[in-house]
Amino acid sequence: MANFDRLRPPDPLANKRGGPDGLDAEAGADDGPPVQEAEPPPQEEVEVEERFEELRVNADDDDGPPKGPSVAAALQEACVELGYDADNKKRKELIGKLHGCEGDKDFPGDILALVIAKTSKKKHEVLDELREQVTAVLEAMREAIHQAEQEQYKKDAPIREKLKEMALCPAGFDWHRDGCGWRCNGGSHYMSNEDLGF
Repeated sequence: MANFDRLRPPDPLANKRGGPDGLDAEAGADDGPPVQEAEPPPQEEVEVEERFEELRVNADDDDGPPKGPSVAAALQEACVELGYDADNKKRKELIGKLHGCEGDKDFPGDILALVIAKTSKKKHEVLDELREQVTAVLEAMREAIHQAEQEQYKKDAPIREKLKEMALCPAGFDWHRDGCGWRCNGGSHYMSNEDLGF
């Protein structure tokens, strides 16, 4: 047991009693290394830790700063999550839903509900901010549609060339996709993908 006594933390009252077990401090000096008296933690550190804990608790209250993304970011995330950025058809659907929402038109319920959930704010808190964002979202969707159409136009170039070579339109109009085939830009001539071997 004597070996374990060395590992035991020092008794802070040892100096007041005259040493461990009430003996003189000099009496047990040969038994092991000198014992150091432990100091209590500084009071300032404890107060700082308590203050941080108080701040953490207050940050969880509803009155604190917003926990979620900004309304603009939540709107973008909602449009993507609801599939409005999946393809041009869905983008055009979103444009139709949002057209007029920058004014007095009611905001689409699916988007509004998701933005409210993401931002942890109330409807009246997000509605004005959402209305401010509508113009930017509409412009972004129109640009995305334009870019996708340009990419598709480039991909379709070999097919349009093949149709021109076949001279199916005597007026020489260019061709565009129409349903499951192609129509000349004059509107009079049509060729299905099946007829073209696609």
